[in-house]
Amino acid sequence: MINPNRSTSESVLRRLKEASYERMRVELKCSIELKMKDFDMTWDDLAEKLKWPWNRHHS
Repeated sequence: MINPNRSTSESVLRRLKEASYERMRVELKCSIELKMKDFDMTWDDLAEKLKWPWNRHHS
């Protein structure tokens, strides 16, 4: 099997991986925010439901 990344530098591969994780993080955040909007929830509401110790308005 031919490795498509064979001639690609480590730094380029690292930046591509970081960009991929950043896109995934942003997509996940947007999906969560859309679902929260459906339920008329804020991040504080979500933190309370999940019993997260940190809460923006109560720290």
